[in-house]
Amino acid sequence: MTEPVSDIALAAAARLEDTLGPALADGVEAELEHGAGVPRTYADPVSIAGLIVAIASLAWSIYSELRRQHQELAAAVTQQWAQDHAIDATAGSVIDVVAEETVKRGER
Repeated sequence: MTEPVSDIALAAAARLEDTLGPALADGVEAELEHGAGVPRTYADPVSIAGLIVAIASLAWSIYSELRRQHQELAAAVTQQWAQDHAIDATAGSVIDVVAEETVKRGER
């Protein structure tokens, strides 16, 4: 995984741990190292970690190409993600946090 995607995924996991569980950062690190793919449901920290890494990769790709701001990036990621995946409350939260972290990383 590329450095920006890893940084974004880990920053998003740190922000989401209070809501989604304390093992999230460890799960994201494992996902970045071993990558199991995108899960269909997000019931445990490992599947949420996969979700975070996949959305971080998508967000960085969109941001790198278009240099969008947070809300525009979140909307673009949501639209593209929804083509192949369901967007529940967890995925929506992850997209919002990842979009914000992506824009922060892109502004460095």
